[in-house]
Amino acid sequence: FNLVLFWDHLHGLNAPGLEALSRYLTPHLLPGCRGYGFGALHQHTQPEPLDYSIVNATTLGVHPRRTSLPQYSHTQQRLGEHFACMRITRGTLLQAGRLELLFELA
Repeated sequence: FNLVLFWDHLHGLNAPGLEALSRYLTPHLLPGCRGYGFGALHQHTQPEPLDYSIVNATTLGVHPRRTSLPQYSHTQQRLGEHFACMRITRGTLLQAGRLELLFELA
């Protein structure tokens, strides 16, 4: 993969699940691969129940989530500890304690 859009899906995995996904993805990530997703500023910040989509080359869609997933709240530090295949290169604070995270190949 050249690009992986994690959105909020990493919050659907516990720590062992993050580690398993990291191990699984590693052989499939091409040099220079980037990732995009969301984290939490604090461990107790609950992720918003949203689904994301690509509308066209310049527009992303955001919709209320129709189904619920098990929700964990992963901080930037926790993702760095348990998701070793990619490292976080930038975190931007958004509303309600959410972080927009950019990843690159570790």
